[in-house]
Parts: sequence; C-alpha cells; structure tokens
Amino acid sequence: MDDDQTSDYASRAKKYIDLHAAEPLTVTQVAAHAGVSVSQLNRSFTKRYGIGPYRYYTDARMNMACSLLRNTGLQVQEVSRRLHFRDLHYFSAAFKEYAGVSPKRYRQQNAED
Repeated sequence: MDDDQTSDYASRAKKYIDLHAAEPLTVTQVAAHAGVSVSQLNRSFTKRYGIGPYRYYTDARMNMACSLLRNTGLQVQEVSRRLHFRDLHYFSAAFKEYAGVSPKRYRQQNAED
C-alpha cells in the first residue's frame, strides 16, 4: 500500500467518524466503510493523524459531550444517552479521564454567565 492510498483510507475513515461520532461505532464498521482491514486502518490512521481511529472517535464524542454540557441544560444522563455511552457511570468515568473533572463539575466551571 503506497502513502497516497494509506492517506486516502485514513481520510475516508476520519470523515466517516466525523459524520457519525454521535452514533455507536466500531473500528470494524469504520474499516469496512474505508475499504480496508482493521489492522490496515489502525496503521494508516495512526500514521496520518498520530492517534488511532478508536481514540479519535472517543475524543470526538467527548468534544460533543463538552459542547452539550456547556451549551445546553441537558441532564448529564441525557448527554450520556445521546452519545450512546453504555451507562451513566461509564460516561462519567470516561469524561473525567478525558477532561480531568466530572461532567457536573465541567458544566459548573464552563457555565455561560
């Protein structure tokens, strides 16, 4: 696989993730959309963007969660549900790992006055 082809697969996968980040996705689904195997996708995506596709997907979801927490009055549980996390506890733990604070604390620190 040459560099242009590798870059094309990674770009196709990134666009797919960007369009579907609020949905439950697997790397297998993203690889199928890009037309490559999971291992090829992991290699090409990491080479192009410096992180793997699953990490990119997780970061995209967390960015969406941050936006929802800052800009809406949705309950934390509803934010978790809209972004298809398996449960509130998992979402809260993943969010805290990503942002360094709980979703509730993040909202308090970033509330628009």
